[in-house]
Amino acid sequence: MKRVQERLNTVKFDEYRSKGNDFLKQKKFPDAMEFYDRCLRITRKATTLDNVAIYVNKIACLLSLEKYN
Repeated sequence: MKRVQERLNTVKFDEYRSKGNDFLKQKKFPDAMEFYDRCLRITRKATTLDNVAIYVNKIACLLSLEKYN
């Protein structure tokens, strides 16, 4: 059961990241941030290069929206 859940989370993570990246490319920053937040909720406890990339993209969205805090 745990392996199935991990696999489902991986699929969801990839789906959310892809949608977030598409919105980022379209400069729809609030929408992109929503999907990046979903990615981070799935992998809350893991620190991986994928998570680092999500944080960098989220920061890019925040800077584009001029929300520096």
